[in-house]
Amino acid sequence: MRTTQAIIAVFAATAYGRVARRAAFADGDACIAAQALADGIQSNIDLQTGEQASVERVKAAVSQDPIDQEAFTAAKTQLLEFVNAGISTRENNQAIAPEGNAAIDGLGVVEKAQAEELQLAQSLEGAASDLDIVSQLETDFAGGIKQNQQNAADALQGCDQADANAGAAANGTADAGGAKADAGKNGGAKGGKNGGANAGADGENGADAGAAKAGKGNAGQDQADQQQADQQQEADQQEQNGQQAQAQAQDGSALAAALAAAAQLQGAQAQAENTVQTLKLISIV
Repeated sequence: MRTTQAIIAVFAATAYGRVARRAAFADGDACIAAQALADGIQSNIDLQTGEQASVERVKAAVSQDPIDQEAFTAAKTQLLEFVNAGISTRENNQAIAPEGNAAIDGLGVVEKAQAEELQLAQSLEGAASDLDIVSQLETDFAGGIKQNQQNAADALQGCDQADANAGAAANGTADAGGAKADAGKNGGAKGGKNGGANAGADGENGADAGAAKAGKGNAGQDQADQQQADQQQEADQQEQNGQQAQAQAQDGSALAAALAAAAQLQGAQAQAENTVQTLKLISIV
């Protein structure tokens, strides 16, 4: 029965699905790269669960009396394939890790553990004494999964806060644009009102030349009305400009994120395809 290839296909499909969803929640180049790293670490965890299942098959084979050598050989072969696939995945994760990412040190811990695990797996001989090695591998695999779970969390460190800051900045820009437009409107209204009041005062103070002063007052009122209309138009234009600038900024950010996500998607898809090619030989007879 051949099941390992099916397992690897599931791993590859899952990883590709994560890549396709990445652009929906990533924030900027740094967090897109961090999410790609977290996805790669999760793929490594998936392979580690395969290691656990394989070592249990080794345990079952060498626990029999007499030992089932055929079952042991198949189980050891599968175990080594999972261990080597995990090493390749970890190496790729180290290669794509952004500079200064918090998961880098943890990936180094996994690297050392995988070297020991490979040596232990290779030393299995198909004897009852293998049970001690199996016990050590069980402990190492469980510890490796725990370390990679921490690595995945560390890889995304700071990205949640970056998302929150980006949202706050967008809201702040919108609020500032709205406040500026309101200020323009209020200034226009105030200017018109004051202009009208001054024009009225000029009319009232024209007692010695009533007809002439009244004409001047009307002219002042007309001028104030025109000023109010001009200021209102300017305020509306400022508000429109603010909205256009905000929309252009949002469009530019979205375009940059989309382009970065597309580039990461291509890289991750190539990674997934390379992993599938590497693991095609995995099979259980």
